[in-house]
Amino acid sequence: MGSVDFQTLASDILRLVGGGENLVSYTHCATRLRLNLSDESKADTAAIKELDGVIAVRHPNGQYQIVIGNEVPELFAQFAALVGDDAAAVAVDERRGGPLARFIALFSAVMQPIVWALTGLGMVKAVLSALATFEIIKTESPTYAILSAGADGMFYFLPVFLALAASKWLKTDMVTSVAIAVALLHPSIASLAEAGTSVSFFGLPVVMLTYANSFIPIFLAMWLQSYMERGLNKVLPDAVRDVVRPMIVITVMVPLVLITMGPATVHTSNLLANLITGFFGDTPWLAGFILGGLWELFVIFGLHWGLILHITNELASGGGHTLITGPLVASVVAQSAATLAVVFRSRSNKRRGVAVPAALSGLFAGVTEPAVYGVNLPLRRPFYFGLLGGAIGGAIAASGGSGSNSFAVPSLLGLKDFTEVGDFTLEIAGTAAAAIIAFVLTLVFAPRERRDVKSSDHSPETALIRLPGAGPITGSNPIVSKVVTSSEETSTSSIPMTATSAIPLAMAAADEGAVEIRCPVRGRSIPLSEVTDPVVAAGLLGKGVAIAPEEGRVCAPVSGELVTGEDSDHAYGIRTAEGVEVLVHVGINTVELRGEHFYRVVAPSGYVEAGDILVDVDFPSVEAAGYDNTIMMTIMNTNELGEVVPASPGPKAAGDLVMVVKQKEQ
Repeated sequence: MGSVDFQTLASDILRLVGGGENLVSYTHCATRLRLNLSDESKADTAAIKELDGVIAVRHPNGQYQIVIGNEVPELFAQFAALVGDDAAAVAVDERRGGPLARFIALFSAVMQPIVWALTGLGMVKAVLSALATFEIIKTESPTYAILSAGADGMFYFLPVFLALAASKWLKTDMVTSVAIAVALLHPSIASLAEAGTSVSFFGLPVVMLTYANSFIPIFLAMWLQSYMERGLNKVLPDAVRDVVRPMIVITVMVPLVLITMGPATVHTSNLLANLITGFFGDTPWLAGFILGGLWELFVIFGLHWGLILHITNELASGGGHTLITGPLVASVVAQSAATLAVVFRSRSNKRRGVAVPAALSGLFAGVTEPAVYGVNLPLRRPFYFGLLGGAIGGAIAASGGSGSNSFAVPSLLGLKDFTEVGDFTLEIAGTAAAAIIAFVLTLVFAPRERRDVKSSDHSPETALIRLPGAGPITGSNPIVSKVVTSSEETSTSSIPMTATSAIPLAMAAADEGAVEIRCPVRGRSIPLSEVTDPVVAAGLLGKGVAIAPEEGRVCAPVSGELVTGEDSDHAYGIRTAEGVEVLVHVGINTVELRGEHFYRVVAPSGYVEAGDILVDVDFPSVEAAGYDNTIMMTIMNTNELGEVVPASPGPKAAGDLVMVVKQKEQ
């Protein structure tokens, strides 16, 4: 496929799938360009199949797949250059999984560009909180006010930053989205909310709400905006579209958000507040369980304002104290502890880089946005474990009547404000229980994530390690029992290369120039035609053989140059000295796992010997996630070679001969 003009092919594909406006997201695996389209009926599949360079087209489970072969990275580079920011590359598959999974995936993608700044400012808030707690700086001083404004500004105007980030994913006009966000934060809206007076819009009642620090209102507004803009683009003339479209969208969306989101949020928030405060009378532990467990969810959906109003009213009343704040420390500390556990659990340096300051800002400043948005919610399990720890810790704290006589910051530094109301010992016990539960569960059960691999990562600690009959592997993972440090000597012997008893295969191997392909893992070989991937089964990616694996260590089946660039660690391309291109594809559709349960050993490029460990795979977890474990080995350039002779089906040991590739006769 070397003669294919990938720039032209990318342009033709983009045109034939309906253009950038029909493209939701795009990515690629080892052999396919994978597209998520708004409307698949707009794609001219028949025409795409006829394009020079396209092997096949499939669209399973709502994903439009164009099979290219092992040169798909070249096409993807051209495709990405054409699309630019018109679609979101690789990060979000909006059609996979349930509504919650899709929401979290989109939420994580939106937060990714801003989480570093949020985390850094969270650290500033933590330092300011510590300085104020130990009276190194006065909270009334101009210095504190200036530094606090710098630290708080991004949190206050969070809807604006969300509008900037989300416009790419929701495919809205960025400036219009920002204009809607700014309108919700306008001083006149804020003053109406603070005044508490009745407000109407052309006679329609409007319940005012403060939208600072909020996420859901602007997100829902932009979601509606995306549909409105698509409709307007179809009916507005080109000459006036750029002016009239934002005028209509902003004029409609701002009042619509205020009229709908305000009442819905306020009424729900007040209902929750009345319910929870009612529990404090008879069953305080239940109130603490709900508050400690669901507080972070309340904040995400903007439902915490009713509780904050109750706190304000209780502090202003004759009693002068509130019990609502007691369980909140457990909630905040639990999420922060879960984030801290990710530092030790995750293999991703990038994730750990966010997790450390995010955990500290939560623990010491009570600022959980970096922890929740940057770490816990994207990984899901840490967030759930944080909710559980907060619930149990909150129940313990509330059972002792813990509370405060001021608007205390729920953090470790803020614990001093809880000494005068209720049983302070149970407040400490609840906080500790929340932290321990969230930390331990996350440390044990959270996703490990893959290591951030760079092409330059070829230090002795990460160099290629070969099987000695299966020697130790550098690093730790749940598949390999022995851990080797850089001071230990690793074996350089390759996996034993035993012969197969298949006579035709042995005869083929005896031919001059024949290339032997070894079994990469212990298991059972099956004909390639029997795999469940129809493209591979039809031989469209070349002839080959498949292996049903019985162990997790996958090795190189042949010596050659490792040419794969896969980030998800499920596919490896090897080019031998004779020019044979072997693709080792671990599992079917496992690109969707994005590296989870795969523990790469080799760097993305370099030379490998037959028997070198490529990757360790937690196959039971892959299967539990609903994926086929079958390893498919195909000769990508079959048409350029002679005969490809597979071994007869049956049990195979790692290193057994499973395929012979004969050179084309001259």
